[in-house]
Amino acid sequence: MAELLSRDEHDTLRQDVEAKLARIKIPRVLARQFYTRVGHRNVRDLTGQSQRLHKSTIFSLIGFSLVLILISLILLARHSGFAGVVAIPLTGIFWTILAGFTTEHGKLPRTIMLTVLALAAGQLLPQAYSWSVSLFVVSIFIYHTAHILAQNFLCRLLIESYDAFDMLADHIEIERDAD
Repeated sequence: MAELLSRDEHDTLRQDVEAKLARIKIPRVLARQFYTRVGHRNVRDLTGQSQRLHKSTIFSLIGFSLVLILISLILLARHSGFAGVVAIPLTGIFWTILAGFTTEHGKLPRTIMLTVLALAAGQLLPQAYSWSVSLFVVSIFIYHTAHILAQNFLCRLLIESYDAFDMLADHIEIERDAD
């Protein structure tokens, strides 16, 4: 939790972050909620900055991720016959668990590496299932990437806007390098 900072202290923090002497962290889920639930006008009125492009990017990525998992489930239903009665709910549950547990952890390079490995493993399955597995994996990747981007966008906003920082100070962690 960040302490309440004055405007001058916030300016000093901004300089430290730009000089890579400090970092701010905010939970990814909170960042995603900020971009999906807080209205554009409210953010603009508070910070004086438009976040419309960032908001649209996060909404688009999450929407695309959900479309991909839906297509994956449709392909699974089409190719698995009666086994789909079990496979489809299990796949949905598994996606929900993976999406929930992976959003706060991991960095993009590691996520890309795991995605490539999962896609390669998916190609070892029969062709009827490889597309469904591939879409599942890409859906998780895009969902995770949306959270990473939301966190990066919000951290940048928090550094640029004292008002945004002040509003979310209870959720911000400041890490400073030891001299």
